[in-house]
Amino acid sequence: MVMRFIPKLFNSDMVGAILANRKRQTRRTKGLEKFNVNPNWWRYDGVSTYEDQPMGYTHYFELLDIEGNPLEKYSPVECTVKPGDILWVRETWRVIGWSHEGDGFDIQYKDGTIVKGVDLFDDYDEEAAFIEKLCDTMEKKCEATVNEEEETFYWSADQIKEHMPWKPSIYMPKAVCRIFLEVTGVRTEQLKNITESDAIAEGVEKIKSGPFVDRWKDYLIGREFFSNPIKSFETLWQSINGKNSWRQNPWVWVYDFKRVEKPKNFLD
Repeated sequence: MVMRFIPKLFNSDMVGAILANRKRQTRRTKGLEKFNVNPNWWRYDGVSTYEDQPMGYTHYFELLDIEGNPLEKYSPVECTVKPGDILWVRETWRVIGWSHEGDGFDIQYKDGTIVKGVDLFDDYDEEAAFIEKLCDTMEKKCEATVNEEEETFYWSADQIKEHMPWKPSIYMPKAVCRIFLEVTGVRTEQLKNITESDAIAEGVEKIKSGPFVDRWKDYLIGREFFSNPIKSFETLWQSINGKNSWRQNPWVWVYDFKRVEKPKNFLD
């Protein structure tokens, strides 16, 4: 079976949860837009798992009438993620160091981790053009130190860290990826059907443990906390998808995963 690599965006909170080994699930709505126009008009009716479906498994939804009775009108939808696939995590990043000698780039992630010597380009001209853009960015922010004898200029590491902007996760190339997740399970459900154990598996942060009840983070206000991890996940979902997104109760894909090492053939 050919290993498939699928990019998925994760915000900084959830990247931190993965790195802390708290996050083992993610919920996504892509591919379910048809059903989420009116989520309560549909009932999930099962999945076919035939091996001849190369892109994923086919899931079936049944249309309901106004009173919630089935109309025996079925609508299939294919989930393009299936167990065994590798999700490569796209996260916020930036370049904080480079040279003109072909030594690669120094990459920083939001959690402060720095990886040196990352090869972003196979083509020399593309690399040179990228470095020129980096220099243009810095020239607009602060003055470089000039070495007149060698006819060169540079910025200090502190200057670059202060002024180099972060790049959104959607623009992260494969070469910068450091987190890989193997999908171990796929199912679909409505958002509000999440259980306490699944909310914890989504990576919500425990603020403190008490003798009788734990306290879970509020991702909207920040100064509050909850005794129920589902309430914490509700604010996490709203912080990513908008304040009304929880009330809509959309159908979601639920991907269970485990973190794995970088596959050897990832950049082939």
